[in-house]
Amino acid sequence: MRILFLLHTARMDGSTISFLSFAEGLIKRGIEVVAVGPKILEPLRGKLDSLSIDYHEIRIAESIYPPQNRLYLFRLIHLIKRKNNSYSDLLKIAKAVKPDIIHTNSGVIEEGFRVSKKLGLPHVWHLREYQEKDFNWRIFPSKAAFIHKLHQSYLISITEDIRHFFDLTDYSKAKTVYNGVCGLDKIRGFSVKDNTLLCASRISKEKGFDDVIEVFASFYEKFPEYRLIILGDGDKQYIDSLKNKARALGCSSAIDWLGFKSDVMPYMEKATCLIVASHFEGFGRMTAEACFAGCLVVGRNSGGTKEILTETGGYLFDDNQGFLKALNDVVSLSKEEYKKKALFAQKKAQELYSIEGNVEKIYNFYQKILSDKHEG
Repeated sequence: MRILFLLHTARMDGSTISFLSFAEGLIKRGIEVVAVGPKILEPLRGKLDSLSIDYHEIRIAESIYPPQNRLYLFRLIHLIKRKNNSYSDLLKIAKAVKPDIIHTNSGVIEEGFRVSKKLGLPHVWHLREYQEKDFNWRIFPSKAAFIHKLHQSYLISITEDIRHFFDLTDYSKAKTVYNGVCGLDKIRGFSVKDNTLLCASRISKEKGFDDVIEVFASFYEKFPEYRLIILGDGDKQYIDSLKNKARALGCSSAIDWLGFKSDVMPYMEKATCLIVASHFEGFGRMTAEACFAGCLVVGRNSGGTKEILTETGGYLFDDNQGFLKALNDVVSLSKEEYKKKALFAQKKAQELYSIEGNVEKIYNFYQKILSDKHEG
């Protein structure tokens, strides 16, 4: 079996990390993996080379309307032109590769769908984001048109809520497969916690960092022995505004801005809790990863965060008052109560979010797709 994967980014973000984890598992099962995406970047190049994955570079045009400004019409025409070019480039590659299935690794690109229709190949669309709710994107040409195309593909949704958002709850060719976050052989024992709260994500408004700073400032008044560790990078101007807010609220001396870290597990193992304040997280890879690390999670009651924490027993909040209460509740747990909750979350994460389980479900889905094709 040969699968042609279409990636919308060459950065090591959540979608790329998830692709690499299940691609490795599929290769071990004898599947040939070929990838197509934008200009290759490190460390993705090294990861692909280590797995012997052939990678083809093309210009990718995401199916999102450009910002509305005085250049709107020009940018819209440019988007359509780029989309046609990326379609033509992908079609040439697909004809040469001759895959059994084309698998598009994100909902924000449609060229894989168009090429699969042209060549009569099964197409899998991997839905990882709401687009409208989590990133405030306008789907090109419309959400209704996108849903119509989805109903002509096989679908993998990373949460039940995303599947519902795109009207796929009763669609027989759609399957919910949670991301594989950690291998079962990587599970470590429970660690004693430090007096630290942790945030680990891209630093941006939609990730709820303004709320994080405001709530931590109130929390810090009662618990001055705690520190907030922030892992991640983002727009410098926005980060500076957050630092100014922290200074104005009197908590800047208790916040450590450590930048991007490729391995956050050691921080999770020591933190009292991971904070996930994103307004609409598609899945929440860090949320699931914290469960594997035996770190309790305080997260917003929405999207993938809600879905994961409902299963694993985390602390959900709807507003900043609830956010503050959740932090107070976590740090007030006895060591015995904390350990019991953390081990329960770890056990559920192993059942739902292991790489092994993710690979097994995707592999079986491919088998069903090819079986449907042969019967058809």
